[in-house]
Amino acid sequence: MRVAVEAGFVRAENLQLLTFVDGPEDLNEHVDYDWGSAVVKILDEWKPTGWKGFGFDWTKKQNGQMTPMQAI
Repeated sequence: MRVAVEAGFVRAENLQLLTFVDGPEDLNEHVDYDWGSAVVKILDEWKPTGWKGFGFDWTKKQNGQMTPMQAI
């Protein structure tokens, strides 16, 4: 992840949003492992820790004009 930050693909303050899903230790079990359920479980358990969003101003369009969009 350090390389992704250094390359500009991930902002350092967003590293806390990344979560890795560990499968079974036995690689042979990965084929039949229910990755979807594992991801949903992790998402259900995830809690933000001081995250303030991606830093976008959703009230402005790319050209700087205001937009009526009410995104949360």
